[in-house]
Amino acid sequence: MATAAKPRPIRPVGTNFEPKRIRKAKRKMLVRGALGNIVADARMGAEDRAEFYRNLRMIKLRRRHLAKEMATLAGMVQGLVGSVQNVGNRNPEFNARSLEEARDQVKAAYTSVSVAADEFQLFSRVRVYYVKG
Repeated sequence: MATAAKPRPIRPVGTNFEPKRIRKAKRKMLVRGALGNIVADARMGAEDRAEFYRNLRMIKLRRRHLAKEMATLAGMVQGLVGSVQNVGNRNPEFNARSLEEARDQVKAAYTSVSVAADEFQLFSRVRVYYVKG
């Protein structure tokens, strides 16, 4: 008795049985989907960048306003330095040690206020760039 031989496949195993038009339609759909994702990513990136610059603009406006107010305060403290000097000039019997302490504290206050005002002003003028991270 002869054993029946296994039938040979008509096409090789890796052959695609779908017609070319269907394969082409599938490829087009994949490409359209990928392009849609690319466009959506670009829009999201543009929205993120716009929100970043909007927030940065608000921060800079606040800093600029604070710098202006602090510069005004620095001018007032500068006037206070002159007032402390005048107290010493008007009242020679005033305690010199107390006068010197007050003068040192007022100068320290003027220095810190003017430095802070300069830093706020400097930050409000610095260019900041959006970097996608």
